[in-house]
Amino acid sequence: MNNKIFNLVAVLNETFKEIDIDFDDHMEVMNSIGFLHLFDDLKDFRQPGKIQYNLSDILLLCFLSIIYEGKTTCLGIYDHILVYKSRYEKYGLIKDGQIPSHDTIRRTLMCIDPVEFEEITIGRIYEFLQELRKCAQGTMYCHQSVDGKEARGSGRSEDTKNPQRNINVLNVYSNSDCLCIHSKPVETKTNEIPVAQEILRLMDLKKTVITFDALHTQRETCNIIASKKGIYVAPVKDNQSGLREEILEKFKKYEQNPKKKITTLDTEKRNFRFISLPSNYDDCGFTGMKTLVEMVSHTRKKAITQCH
Repeated sequence: MNNKIFNLVAVLNETFKEIDIDFDDHMEVMNSIGFLHLFDDLKDFRQPGKIQYNLSDILLLCFLSIIYEGKTTCLGIYDHILVYKSRYEKYGLIKDGQIPSHDTIRRTLMCIDPVEFEEITIGRIYEFLQELRKCAQGTMYCHQSVDGKEARGSGRSEDTKNPQRNINVLNVYSNSDCLCIHSKPVETKTNEIPVAQEILRLMDLKKTVITFDALHTQRETCNIIASKKGIYVAPVKDNQSGLREEILEKFKKYEQNPKKKITTLDTEKRNFRFISLPSNYDDCGFTGMKTLVEMVSHTRKKAITQCH
């Protein structure tokens, strides 16, 4: 059995547990955005005269059994389909009451090209999860992180005829959905900062928390996120001395003023202090700043103070 196919959707099982809508609502959302035809474009490798079940239907039934109940065996998938037989018949995934056996499911999955499967599904899965969030009750925020990765060994050393640095790719990873939603190579004549800004300008960041390392703690980057209605968590390192000193100075002023409130949170290895800022605060030039954070980490022998 091809584990890559299962691994692609098994991680979504925990996400679905957190979304407070039932099975029928899931199916209605799928039906409304055409998700029930997700696998229609996947090439069918079987002999036409020997086909009893549509390839698209078998794969979607497997997909649903994994994300709803975490079923990752052919017998488990078959049992799930049997239990929900009448519901799947309603949406045309089961015809004439006939259910594919676990052997049929196994043979089908063993022959699917996982690369083609992933290419077809990855974008549609993300779209589906976004639609589900719109149906969920309450306020839910999506967490996405921006991070560059260098492919070691992909370049050429300086002592060769045509030296070239390693390939660097900037990724935007949706931690909420367990999906990499954007990847863009960083050209040799630039760096991650303008590439990140280019990607963020194209994204819908409503109810989205964006995290990144200190390299991207740039006014322009944060202002883009704020203009797109997103929330950023911007770490400040020692080499960003001006901004760091401004944050620490703000904490000192609050300590000296009894009318100002500093919220604290202590864990086993970290101590946090928070200052809530006025809605129109922009003293640092960062649009949309809502909170200043001072964290003292005790994970090493010497305590380290970090600012956000």
